[in-house]
Amino acid sequence: MTFDGLFFLVVIGAVAALFVYLRWQRRRVDAFDPGETMLIFAQAFPDEAVRAVVATRNGQAVFLRLADGRTGLVETHDRRQIVRRLEPGEAFVTPAGKDGRALTFRFSGGKGRAATFEFGLPEEAAEVSLWLCDTLLLGSRREGAGVPAGSRR
Repeated sequence: MTFDGLFFLVVIGAVAALFVYLRWQRRRVDAFDPGETMLIFAQAFPDEAVRAVVATRNGQAVFLRLADGRTGLVETHDRRQIVRRLEPGEAFVTPAGKDGRALTFRFSGGKGRAATFEFGLPEEAAEVSLWLCDTLLLGSRREGAGVPAGSRR
């Protein structure tokens, strides 16, 4: 086989490998399905109604705005999902990065796992952080905190 023929085969193989890789990456990102995520969440929390859904950029985590003002989270790890309803004090959130697209969560309890979630747009990260503020506000109302001492009767 000549050098030109070998070179041609290597180039064709590289282009085919690139095509397969890009197709695989696109399938991974497009794997997010809001309906499927809501069904997964409904299996864990059947009495919770979902108002809105926001996925991270890679589709590995999905935040759900619940009808009662709380926030739900579905994380995908390989073929398993971790489903949780975030309660006040369970997660501490800080902005990550300079573009405003990412939030770092530090979960309390257990090993105190931390995770950074990057969203497609800064507005999505801001929306999720507002949902979490509402979750905290609901928790403080339930516990009676956050009310000035002079206004209690």
